[in-house]
Amino acid sequence: MTKEDVMNWAYHIIDQEEQPDIIIIDLVLSGSKSIQETYHYLGQGDADTIHGRPLLGLLHHQYKSSNFDLAKTIQTLYSLTITTNLNGIETNTIYYIEYINDDYLEGYVTPEELSQKIRQFLETYQHYTIYNNDQWPELDKKIDEIQAAAQHP
Repeated sequence: MTKEDVMNWAYHIIDQEEQPDIIIIDLVLSGSKSIQETYHYLGQGDADTIHGRPLLGLLHHQYKSSNFDLAKTIQTLYSLTITTNLNGIETNTIYYIEYINDDYLEGYVTPEELSQKIRQFLETYQHYTIYNNDQWPELDKKIDEIQAAAQHP
């Protein structure tokens, strides 16, 4: 996901809302800063640690609204494995999606099958928005519990 994508998203929110949240305004004002500092507004901790789940939430909304196609979504997912702090389960799931993408490119998987896998993964993060950043720790806890339960049924 590029800095431009994040900034466009923030500008869109400002254009649509009468009184946008202060975090959106801060995000727009961060436009002259580094990508790490800009992403910091979507994360927790210092600018060197980017919380990946809110960006997965943003990606979910971008993909669901067809702003991102399959190729851009997969490229963004891979980028997030490098630039954010996702856990091993999330990173492995993204790698699995890339594997399915290779099968899709070779004609073994339909676009619908690939899209379904992407949607299933991203829907987990749909509740992360820039407006509920105070709820992210609770959302993190729920996702961690779901992932733990899936690992140890």
